[in-house]
Amino acid sequence: LVWPVSIAAVANVFANYLASVVNIVTADTPGTGIVMDDISKAIIAASCVLLLTIINVAGVHWAGRVTNWFTYIKVGALGGLVVLGLVMASKGSMDHFSPFWGGSSGGGSPVSGFAFGAFGVAMITGLFSYEGWTFSSYVAGETRNPRRNLPLSIIVGMLFVMGIYMLANFVYILILPFEQVQTSSWIAADVMNVLVGEWGALFISIGVMCSTFGGVNVQILVAPRIFYAMAKDGLFFKSLTKVHPKFRTPAVSILCQGVLSALFALTPRYEDIISYGAFTSYSFSILAIAAVIVLRFTRPDAERPYKAWGYPVTPLLFLAV
Repeated sequence: LVWPVSIAAVANVFANYLASVVNIVTADTPGTGIVMDDISKAIIAASCVLLLTIINVAGVHWAGRVTNWFTYIKVGALGGLVVLGLVMASKGSMDHFSPFWGGSSGGGSPVSGFAFGAFGVAMITGLFSYEGWTFSSYVAGETRNPRRNLPLSIIVGMLFVMGIYMLANFVYILILPFEQVQTSSWIAADVMNVLVGEWGALFISIGVMCSTFGGVNVQILVAPRIFYAMAKDGLFFKSLTKVHPKFRTPAVSILCQGVLSALFALTPRYEDIISYGAFTSYSFSILAIAAVIVLRFTRPDAERPYKAWGYPVTPLLFLAV
């Protein structure tokens, strides 16, 4: 479930920002554009998944090109939003951050205090944002000097993503009142609309569309190879080992994942999709991290190519969070 849910969630964001583009380009005056309903967006999300599934069945070459093109657009769009927001910070207000310390912004109600229940719910989407932190380990067998480069790739990747996310969210809250941040469906577009007007909102909406389209493609490209390898080792359904006779891709694995992902994508709300898979995903992460501690006792003499820095504090901290 983990991969199909993740694919569906990102496809849902793609559909939301496509709806934003449609809303902007069909508006004669602000607020008069076409507003897509949830069913339409769900169908678009599922269609996105199925289209990219077909592309991936057709070969790695085309799938790789799609990934590269959209990665460049993604980095440029998000980086541009952050830079523009910081340069034009005068259009925002630091008062928007007041709910974090018990005040209010824009006339809304102040935050009454910290609640563990609310924090736990918020962590679902927060942790989901970092779901790709293990991806580099999937190619450890093809990595030069993996003892050095694998931990380095995880650390550098996490720091980069954390930096981008924190800067982006800082800009979101700086420019928009906190209450609008909480309810906005197109937060990046709303920020750009404040900064430079509708053309900016259109630009960033297209950028987010490209970002999420590429994100869906990467997952569709990577995940079936894992299922294929597991099936080859006798750990998964044998039918998933079938390779397309012409394109030489694990077609059955790709198609099965695509259909399941498309079904999840028909769930209209992003939060609902994440809820389906977040528990399962982090259950396995918890088991993996707990195994680091268990194996220190059960196999104390085993060779350990990768060191758990800060052991046992870091594994215990992960499990606690």
